[in-house]
Amino acid sequence: MSDLPNKLNKDAILEALCEVWFECEESVSLPEAVVGQLAKFDPWKDFERVRLPISDIPISIRLQDPNLKNKPTLELRTGDGSQIVKIGANVLSYHRLIPYPGWSIFKPEIDRFIDFLFDQFRELKVTRLGFRYVNGFTEEHHGIQDVRNLNFSVELAGAELEDQQNLNYRKALSDSHFIVVRIASPEFLAAPSIEGINALVDVDVFTPPGWGTENSEAAKDWVESAHTFEKEEFFKLFSDEMKDRMVAE
Repeated sequence: MSDLPNKLNKDAILEALCEVWFECEESVSLPEAVVGQLAKFDPWKDFERVRLPISDIPISIRLQDPNLKNKPTLELRTGDGSQIVKIGANVLSYHRLIPYPGWSIFKPEIDRFIDFLFDQFRELKVTRLGFRYVNGFTEEHHGIQDVRNLNFSVELAGAELEDQQNLNYRKALSDSHFIVVRIASPEFLAAPSIEGINALVDVDVFTPPGWGTENSEAAKDWVESAHTFEKEEFFKLFSDEMKDRMVAE
């Protein structure tokens, strides 16, 4: 970790998030109360609240459908959109958008909401953790004209692909940390918010199937390790020249 850069001269982070899937007694007996209780968390109490369309589906159906069970039904957000919280009866995620405040602020915020989650409900078990950074590179701020400026190459029949690309790969980094990295040219992106982005790098770290913990400290330690793995994989895409040009002293 000590050999990894701390930050870029111009931040490329569009969104950073931590997602928790969980089971608890109240998720079955009083699922609506779980959502309401989590929305009361003091740092989020003044956020704007938006009821999500999936909440119109009866809770009995959502809990029985694995594709719906861990979907949020309520969204909280600051007026400027820089912080977003998504809440469901079995899921809680916290998102930091532009401007990203830095790990020294984001990690304590994650620790606090994990502690709050464990404090609120009986027999709570975390069944999945996800930690993700979505990065967008521009020519103006990063000198990146397209994905080919990043430190990777793809060959087909011995010839390097030189057109626009959409590359996804997955790796196991530890017994409890898997990672999927997505590298995409803007032609493959539909969101209007990515205008001006010449290369998108989405680094997603998550727990494998069957993983779980009933300990808040274990969950927080997992996030710390996930952040390290994320940085290691992200900076593999930087050539020495890119590091010299883009990394802050």
